[in-house]
Amino acid sequence: NRDNIVKTHWDGRSVQTCFDRKIESDEYHALNYVIQSTCSDLILRQAIKINELLRGRKTRIAFLIHDSIVLDFSDEEQHMINDIFHEFATTQFGVFKTRASAGKNFGELKSLWIK
Repeated sequence: NRDNIVKTHWDGRSVQTCFDRKIESDEYHALNYVIQSTCSDLILRQAIKINELLRGRKTRIAFLIHDSIVLDFSDEEQHMINDIFHEFATTQFGVFKTRASAGKNFGELKSLWIK
């Protein structure tokens, strides 16, 4: 409910996200700022969890792009893909619908079927 989100997070001058980020905003931009800021913080938190999962391994986070985490994945650690996928999808807000792709390079990614 868009109106409820704005009512809950906008005080007339700024929005406050569930991660305690405060952003000056007018009413027109309030919903967008709440969504984008929350998504950005959530992706960073998920990246930290995945980085911890990968500690001491060859696979590593290559970079983040918008709402995605791109991994430089070691062939030897393919067995970890399900654990990484589920770690990314499971958030403090519940389990998000998530997709994964793999390929030799960023331009050759193909969808993976992970459940």
